[in-house]
This record gives sequence, structure tokens and C-alpha cells, in this order.
Amino acid sequence: MGVLVRIVKQDLENGVIVKKDKPPVVLLEEHEFGGMFDNLQRRIVGPSKNPLVWYVTELQWPLITHQTEESRILTFGAEGAGKSHIMSCYIALSVLKLIGVKGNAGCTAPTGDRLRTFLSVLKSVIPIDSPHVKRRGSWGTFHGYGGPGEIRFVTGLTLQMRPTHQSSAALGSPIQGSSWLFCVSDEVQDTIEERGDRDGDIEARLRTAPGGKSKRLCTATAKDSSRFRDWKSKKLLSPDWTIERMPYQANWSVWPEHWETMRRNLSEREFKRRCLALDLPPETAVYHAWDRSQNVKNIPQLGAVDVTSKVLRGYGNFGMLIGHDPGTVQDVSVCLKAFQFGKESFYRWYVVDELTTQGTSERHASLLIERMRTKWELDYFGEHEPKSLIRCDPYGDSGNKTDRSVYLTFKIAGFDIRSAQYDKKGRGRGVIQKEARIEMVNRLLCSAKGVRRLFVSNDDTGAPCAKKLVRAFEHSERDAAGRAENEKKGSMDDLSHWPAALGYALWPTEKIHKVLAEHVRTQNQWI
Repeated sequence: MGVLVRIVKQDLENGVIVKKDKPPVVLLEEHEFGGMFDNLQRRIVGPSKNPLVWYVTELQWPLITHQTEESRILTFGAEGAGKSHIMSCYIALSVLKLIGVKGNAGCTAPTGDRLRTFLSVLKSVIPIDSPHVKRRGSWGTFHGYGGPGEIRFVTGLTLQMRPTHQSSAALGSPIQGSSWLFCVSDEVQDTIEERGDRDGDIEARLRTAPGGKSKRLCTATAKDSSRFRDWKSKKLLSPDWTIERMPYQANWSVWPEHWETMRRNLSEREFKRRCLALDLPPETAVYHAWDRSQNVKNIPQLGAVDVTSKVLRGYGNFGMLIGHDPGTVQDVSVCLKAFQFGKESFYRWYVVDELTTQGTSERHASLLIERMRTKWELDYFGEHEPKSLIRCDPYGDSGNKTDRSVYLTFKIAGFDIRSAQYDKKGRGRGVIQKEARIEMVNRLLCSAKGVRRLFVSNDDTGAPCAKKLVRAFEHSERDAAGRAENEKKGSMDDLSHWPAALGYALWPTEKIHKVLAEHVRTQNQWI
């Protein structure tokens, strides 16, 4: 059970060929692990006579030896960067570290098919046999019975291979009932399912690690999923997690011509996503200025002054700004507060809450007023105390306009609700051009000068407090004709409700006024 790890670097001019049909490499370092294993004494008794030889790169070496301070590593790898290979090496070195410790370890993947694919990679790294076909020098025996199964190593450790996909709620999670010393998870982005967080089940299994210090190695590929981004952002707030990226250069065994062909035949964006392991927004994103790493922020405990009442004092005494978009299937409200930092001359908007309901406007208004009273302590004091101001989709008589009864329903509930745009006669029948609203939101998310004035705050768990708004930001794309928010109204796939509600809230205070627009137009004509 000896291993010789050679750290190499691809070098077409000065390197030597170590594997047939693979690029030449130069040797940087060597490290030895394990040795001759005594089955009876269950310990290493001497150096290996014929060690396994692995070739890894400088990018892969810290991962297979878990050299990070954090106990959990999320390896965000490119396609072809060798993620399955490093997982296999990690398992093998972990088996050697745990010689003398009996117990189970976990290996998860989204499906049984993916586990079988990974098993073939693991067999190419260390010798593994089966009950029917014995292999000399085997580290362990795979017992599968046609399914994912488990590997029983000669050291006493058992690697339980479990799919995270749950076929039905009645059967429960396939990884429950186990206790693990460590765990590796392949393609973890597909483990974060709508039915439930299988990752929480994995964490619950890691209760038998020596000293309670369990370790995890997870691999992931870029996936355009808000749920996965939520999970990743939440994990990175924990001191236990770190992200390590594996671009295509991490794999020494692929000829550079392959990557050059990929570069020529992919768009720049696709090359960055597939080959550089970068997590990118959709290419035709409506809210292109959105950047989760920059626009999802905690409201600082020190230095942030709530200036919501000051910003809205021209309309009355208000401590909360709410945008409301009534729909045929879903009613949506997005809640904001304004904050000023230090000596900055401008303020920043933070989305602090959202409410989405199905049913009547009366039910939505009732739940919203209750949330304002209990969670935000608004709308229940005397007439001189700050309340919340709602800006709503302008009303009208046509089928695609908001009926005035929605306004009356919210007024009866106790809200001060006003149109987001008035017409020249002072009626709440004004028109807000969709593209102008989208442009305003993008400008607040990140202006041309790089200034960000619109954020989504985190909740107590570290996740965005307005998950549906974040999902809409990250998934809204223009159609083939370049039109934004063109989904069928009333469908559950319509993502426009949340950005629209946000836009209605901010439009009266943040729109580019016609006077300024006319001035700019005149100046451009003169130039």
C-alpha cells in the first residue's frame, strides 16, 4: 500500500514522456505515502517494494492532501481538469491516514450512474477487486450487487457509495442511517435539490471523525442555478468552507492543442465557464449589472445610518419603502430601506424583505401589514410614528393594467399606497416603460463608474433575504428578439414580478427625470 506522488509540470520542450500518448512533463517534487501493510497487525511494517506512482500538478497537490485551514473544500473545476482523479487520490490518502481506525467513510454523487463512473476512475488510481474476481495487491473489495455498493478496504475502513437522488419522499434519504469519518462528494451542484438539502444529510453523517474534526472534499461544475449559488454563498460565510478553482491547466495529461481548439470554437464566455471554471451569469442577462458577490451584502452594524425617513420625507413620515406588483397568480411585495455610510454624499438601497402569495390581494395585504407590525415594528403606533409607503403598478382600465380595487384593498388594510407613476393630470395612470425601469435597476446595481447603490441583505442564516428576487436577477434572460421579461403573464415561470415590484418602489426617487433627459438630448444634438 505504498504511493509515490510526483508533482509535475507540462513542458513540451524540455520534458520527458511518463505515460504513453501523453504530453511530456518535468518533475518538480516527490512525496511518499504508506508502505508494506501487514494484514494481521493492521499496520504499515516497512517501505513499499513496488509503490503506485501518481502524477499530479501543483494545483492538484494541495487538494489531495487537504492543505487548507478549512475542513471543507469545494473544488470548482473546469471540464477536463481532473476532478474525479483528485477525488480518487484524496480517498486513497485518507485511507492511509486512517490505518488503525475502523469505521465508514462516505462517497456521494447525484445518481448511481455517476457513482459507477467515478468507481472506474478510482480503480485506475488504486487496485480494487470484487468478491468474484480477486486482484493481487488489491487495497479493497467492491461489493456492489448491481448498485452503488461499498468498498471494504483491508485496513478496516469501508467506503459507502451513496447516490443523493431521492426517488420518493416515502423512501427517505438514501444516505441516512450511516456514520462517516470523512466524505467526498462528486458534482455537488446537482446534490442541492428542490426536494430537500441533501448536503445537510451529509453533514449529519460526519459524527465519527477522530476528535470530531471531520473533513470533506466536494467537486462542482459551473451551473446556472440560483439554489446552488445560495448554497455556495451561505457556505462561504462559514469558517469551515473554502473554494478552490481548477482551470484546465490543472490537468497535465491533456495536450494544449485541445484547449486551443476549444478556445477557437467556443465563445469567450463559454470558454471561461467550461475551461477556466468561472461562475458566469447568462450571456443575455436582463440584469447584467448584477453580481452576487458584490450585490448581496450584510448591512454593516457600525457606520450605517438608516436614512429611509429622510429620503422619503417629501411623501410623508415613512420608515420602509415597498414595491408591489399584483398578478393574476402571484402577488409580490419587495421591501427596502436606505442607508448612508460615513461621509458619503449619497445613500444606498438595501432590499430587506420580500413577500410572495397566491390568492387574493386582501390576503396579501393582510399578511404584509402583519409582517410590518411584528417583524419591522411599523404601522401600529400612533399617527406620528413612521409607517411604510407602497409604490404600486400604475392602475388603468385595460386588461393588462392594475385595477383600482387593489389600491382600495391596501388602503383598507392600513397602508399608504400610491402609484409608481402619475400622468400629466395627476392621476395614478402614468406609464413606466419596461426598458427604462430595467435600465434604472441596472444603473443602481452598478453604474458606469462602478458605484453600487442597490443591494440585497442577508438574513440570519447568511442567505439572501429576498431569494425570489435574487433568482429573478440571475435567471432573467432576453429572448431571441432581445425582448426582456417576455414570459407569458400569469405562468409560474414568469420571473418579472420581483424585479418589477422593486422597480415600482424605486422609480419615483431614482428615475432619470425628463428634464435631465431633455437636457442631455439637447446637449448631444448640439455636439
